[in-house]
Amino acid sequence: MAGADGVLETRDVRIVDGRIAPAGAGALPHDDVEVIDATGCLVLPGFVNMHSHSYGTLCRHDGARLPLEPWMNYALAGTANRTPDEILVATQLQAIEALRTGTTAVVDHIGGAVAGLAPVLGAYEDSGIRAAVAPMIGDIPLPDSVGLSAEDWPPGTGYGAPEFAQKPAAELLDDTLALRRSWTSPSGRVAVILGPSAPQRCSTDLLASVAEAAEREDMLVHTHLLETRLQAALTPRSGVAPGWTSWTERGS
Repeated sequence: MAGADGVLETRDVRIVDGRIAPAGAGALPHDDVEVIDATGCLVLPGFVNMHSHSYGTLCRHDGARLPLEPWMNYALAGTANRTPDEILVATQLQAIEALRTGTTAVVDHIGGAVAGLAPVLGAYEDSGIRAAVAPMIGDIPLPDSVGLSAEDWPPGTGYGAPEFAQKPAAELLDDTLALRRSWTSPSGRVAVILGPSAPQRCSTDLLASVAEAAEREDMLVHTHLLETRLQAALTPRSGVAPGWTSWTERGS
């Protein structure tokens, strides 16, 4: 560990009930305890990834180098009609990659049909990682979210297909709350939180309902906000003016 002067020191670290316990300088008694020899290693606290998308592990090169807005077509297509096994494998890959880099906690802002995301929770539970799973919900059509009409959207993208259809705001929120209520984490490490995709991709009704549910259910909220120059230039819809962040004031 690093001392007050920044010089690395050799110390023993004691773990009690899964947590780092206070330990003085020097070696600890080794009787009746499991000893892990970390000689020559650095002992660090687990890293935390505060924004990730596990669905992307199976389609991370689709639409490479595209700006975010046209890339969203690939993201929607990549999550449409995924099987439970595909959802499970994508989550397992994210958990494995995270743990291999020393990341012990993630926020997974995951796309796809909310009702089919139960395998995500089980995969994180089995991996041993901590995870806050935020089903990504939005009810504004993709063209509208960037200030275009459906007629102006490139027809070759396939947008408008049934797989891209968006549910009403109330149904999206109900699905998220149902997923949360159906899940009990045996370890207490894995939880469902609220995940509105972004203000420009959510109606005012959905954002207001998310804020109310967060307060009522004591849930955290995770979202995107002003990801690109285009989004910064867009005029917020009526009800969220004067800025995209005004809906968050409900929780202040």
